[in-house]
Amino acid sequence: MPPPIPPPTQTTTDALWRRWRDQGDVDARRELLGRYLGLVHHAAREVAPRVRDAVSLDELVSAGSLGLMQAMQGFDIDRGLAFSTFAMRRIRGAILDELRARDPLSRADRAHVRQLDHAVAALEQRGGRAPTPAEVAQHLGVD
Repeated sequence: MPPPIPPPTQTTTDALWRRWRDQGDVDARRELLGRYLGLVHHAAREVAPRVRDAVSLDELVSAGSLGLMQAMQGFDIDRGLAFSTFAMRRIRGAILDELRARDPLSRADRAHVRQLDHAVAALEQRGGRAPTPAEVAQHLGVD
């Protein structure tokens, strides 16, 4: 049985970043991707419950993986920032970009749908029944 592999240290991670940046070492890039892929899975699992069955977890992971690669391209190790903090914004952004691209409604239309849903829920809670279209319209201040 081979000896256990020790957990990555900051020094070895820094060395991988430098090998990839300075020498274009694809093995170092592959190792870095493997180390940070957990961030993608974490972000995808956070988003998955909100999109229900519209998009599979695998599709969210795929979109997030593109974000991870973009984050790796734009990361500057010399700035002294944690890559995970830097990367999560781009990973989540890539997932949201994918969801927006799939949505047939514009952002404004989606906001109107949310506003309508909130109005219906508020009226249901207040009246103890489903509101009529006229009640919803009045609540929203529209014809």
